Amino acid sequence: MKDKKNSKIIIGIIVLACILVVAISYAISELTLTGDKNVIMSVGDIDVTLADNSTDVISISNGLPVQDSVGKASAPYKFTIHNNGTRSVKVDIYLADDAEQLASCNQTNGSCGLINASMIKYELITPDATTSSLLPTNRLIGTVTIAPSGSKTNELRIWLDWDASDSTAKGKYFFGKISLDVTELSE
Repeated sequence: MKDKKNSKIIIGIIVLACILVVAISYAISELTLTGDKNVIMSVGDIDVTLADNSTDVISISNGLPVQDSVGKASAPYKFTIHNNGTRSVKVDIYLADDAEQLASCNQTNGSCGLINASMIKYELITPDATTSSLLPTNRLIGTVTIAPSGSKTNELRIWLDWDASDSTAKGKYFFGKISLDVTELSE
C-alpha cells in the first residue's frame, strides 16, 4: 500500500517536472525584443538583431491631416532585422509608444499632448508584403519570416489620417518605436 502511494507521488513529481521544462522552453522561445537603434537578442537558437538604418525618429509633431498619397510619399523610417540564428524565425513587428521621446518632449516643452493613436495611419513595406492602414489597437503592423543567416530591410511611414479632426491633433505629438516579437519556427 505504501509502495503505491510512493509511486503516485513520484509520478506526480515527474509530471510536474515535465510541465515545468515545457513551460520554461516555451518562455525562452517566446520573447519580445524592444529597443532603439541597434539591438541584439540571443536566446537558445534565436539570435536576432534589429538595426536602425537612420538617425530619424518615428514621430508626428504638430501634424496636420494629409491624404494617403502624401503620407505614402513621405520619407521612410528604415530598419533591418537580421536572423543570425540556426533556424527560421517569424517576427511580428509592432509600432509601440516611445516613452523616452515623450519624456524628452515634456522636458523640453513643459507638456506634450499625445495624438490619439487611432488617428495615425501607417505604411509598412517589407520584402514579404506592403501594408497600409490605420494603426490597430494591438499595434501589430506587420509580420516577416526570416531564414537562418537572413535579413529583411523594411520601410515605415506614418501620418495623421485625413479624416482626423484638426482641432483634436493640433499642437499634439506621436512618438513611436519598433518593437519585435520573435518566434522560432520548427523546421
